[in-house]
Amino acid sequence: MKYILLFIIIILIIISIYYNIMLKKENKIKNALATLDVLYKKRYDLIPSLINVIKGYTEYENDILKKIMYLRNNNRNDELNNNMNELLILSEDYPNLKANENFLSLQDKLKIIEDEISAGRRNYNAHVVNYNIFISMIPNILFAKLLHFKKYDLFKVDNDKKEISYEK
Repeated sequence: MKYILLFIIIILIIISIYYNIMLKKENKIKNALATLDVLYKKRYDLIPSLINVIKGYTEYENDILKKIMYLRNNNRNDELNNNMNELLILSEDYPNLKANENFLSLQDKLKIIEDEISAGRRNYNAHVVNYNIFISMIPNILFAKLLHFKKYDLFKVDNDKKEISYEK
């Protein structure tokens, strides 16, 4: 009886250790995703300021500006990326705009945010790969199934649907 009780205690300790490790790895994924959400919000909030500065210089390019605002309002991040690049290229046609301090400042902020988003995606995917490998290995897979831990999908842009996927 004494050995059975000792065996049960050891098993419970092992399960607790694996649970804590998997939970820690899963929380790193959730934290990386929350960071990405903050970065997308920063970019989302910056766009109207950038558009307002450009509007004064680019009256006849209203279609691009309207499209960017539509994409921003509908949270279509991958299409927004393409149109933001188009908008910044368009700005090269306006020498006064390129010299405008507000525009340059906003353009620098946007570049920083885009770089942070790129780094955030890499960070999220690194945590997902680490976690998915961990819960797929023996004996971890047994504990993952027992404790209902499931794999996460990588953060990717679906070119067919034009949507960003980062759901569990």
